Amino acid sequence: MMLPTVGLPAPWPSGQIDQDGRTVDLCDLHGQWVVLYFFAGVAEPAPAQERAGFSTALPDIDARIYGVSLAGGDGASSFIQQHGLAFDVLADPQRELVRAYGLLRRRGRQRRSCCVLIDREGRLAHRLNGLSDQRLWEEVCRICACG
Repeated sequence: MMLPTVGLPAPWPSGQIDQDGRTVDLCDLHGQWVVLYFFAGVAEPAPAQERAGFSTALPDIDARIYGVSLAGGDGASSFIQQHGLAFDVLADPQRELVRAYGLLRRRGRQRRSCCVLIDREGRLAHRLNGLSDQRLWEEVCRICACG
């Protein structure tokens, strides 16, 4: 599978839906940093420390943040309420976003948690994975503050 190239337009399959059933289009987010936080889904939520770190970081950065869940819209909405998340979640049950960013394994599961940052012009700016939870969120804050 070909990974998207940093510096080129970010992949954004049409018809992305958030937890409230609203369509989210990348062109509507032009002029903002966009952070896509991929986690395995409602059945495999991110560790509590990771979620807490992400929610704590929100006031410090100028970015539109979306979690990406492999669950459908109803499951994503329940997940947000259950865990007190301070960001919206895109439901990706067809694995279009996960596939577009090269995060899909053979059996249709997501490889790992990962953050993808899209710059204000809609270009793929960074892919962050393999970092500790704290380091991941420090990097997201640093990049969005400096970008």
